[in-house]
Amino acid sequence: KRYQHGDITVDVEPSMRGLATIWDKDILIFAISQIMAAKNEGRPYSRDVVFSARDLLVFTNRMTNGGGYEGLKDALARLDGTRVRTTISTGGEQSWKAFGLIDGAMIRRRHHDGRVIEWGVTLSEWLFRAIEANEVLTLDPSYFRLRKSIDRRVYEVARKHCGEQKSWKIRLELLLKKSGSKDTLKKFRYNIRELERSNVLPTYSVKMVEGDCVLFERRETKNGITDAMPLPLPVHGLSLRDSTYEIARDL
Repeated sequence: KRYQHGDITVDVEPSMRGLATIWDKDILIFAISQIMAAKNEGRPYSRDVVFSARDLLVFTNRMTNGGGYEGLKDALARLDGTRVRTTISTGGEQSWKAFGLIDGAMIRRRHHDGRVIEWGVTLSEWLFRAIEANEVLTLDPSYFRLRKSIDRRVYEVARKHCGEQKSWKIRLELLLKKSGSKDTLKKFRYNIRELERSNVLPTYSVKMVEGDCVLFERRETKNGITDAMPLPLPVHGLSLRDSTYEIARDL
């Protein structure tokens, strides 16, 4: 797939398992959070992040059943196989770079029973350099409860550009380009209006305004709680059947 924005051209080549998705990005966010925690606490850290699959699944608000673990394995395969090639023209020169979203992944199992001992991912050097330079943003935990990929991407754009400001406005057409969505402008406008109606975006409210623009406003907080529509929270300390969670999610 080829993406063009100004003087930047990006080619993305999928793995045999398909192109990495915004849901697969949860693994990167989790890995970054582990590195940042170690960094802030003065503990050693590196590009190699070893983790418990259950910790990741709970962190990202996913099911901890067999399907959840298989989905995690497929996500690692897509991240490992997806290659990015980018061409940037600037100052009369052109530079070309090729890299992977991650540099590798691993799953260790016991021989006698096949039980997984640990999971691991090796972040790419460009991503690790960004972490070292503190060029990462915090995300609201409710991000992992957004069920539409476009809602997640719009939140990411708002988090980057609005940040701590009270408000930020952008033309709908430009927001469509920043989101990377392949929807038509008409369909994208409908999705933004649905997002405005549902009011589920963490941290920011969304509103279509005059001039075919989108206005993001940082929510007023009371004791750290925003006025966003309540989203389902994980249940801790209870043992529920997987079917119970599925029914609750459908409702």
